[in-house]
Amino acid sequence: MGLVLFVGVLGLLLLGLLKFYQAVNQWLRKHLHWTALYAWRLVVSGFGWLAWELYGAVWPRDVFYRHEFERIVNTSLPASVVFQAKDATYPDQHGDYQAYAVMTVPDTTYRRLIAVVKADTSWLPVTHPEIIDLVGWDVAALLPPARLVVQAGRDGGNVIICFGQDGHTIPFYRFSS
Repeated sequence: MGLVLFVGVLGLLLLGLLKFYQAVNQWLRKHLHWTALYAWRLVVSGFGWLAWELYGAVWPRDVFYRHEFERIVNTSLPASVVFQAKDATYPDQHGDYQAYAVMTVPDTTYRRLIAVVKADTSWLPVTHPEIIDLVGWDVAALLPPARLVVQAGRDGGNVIICFGQDGHTIPFYRFSS
């Protein structure tokens, strides 16, 4: 019920904004010079671009989580990686943020990532990872039965990577304290 109400209100809001745009467009076309019409369209386009960029900042796309993992682990991910669950907070005034993603990778990538992490001595195997959850996510519940859990301090924060026993699932969690 709540989702239907939200979609309905959002639809009405967008329809109202469209009607407002059309009315201003029509008035400008009748009463002012053509440059005012194009200036209006430029301003509206600028706000549309700003809204799109803000949406991407608040709800990052898959590419953010892909680049985050690649930057932290210092290796690339294939295009076949699927992100099952993900979320991130917007950075605060100090640049601290939290991000987690649960991804499914092919067998070969899974084995390669385990080898890369084991070869890097800054990743420490842990049995009980230190999870600082300030947002209210239940990150511990996202960690599957693990073959290997590693933790390291990277980029002014801590990172936990869990390699699931199924040979495909890899959750990772980055947090600043």
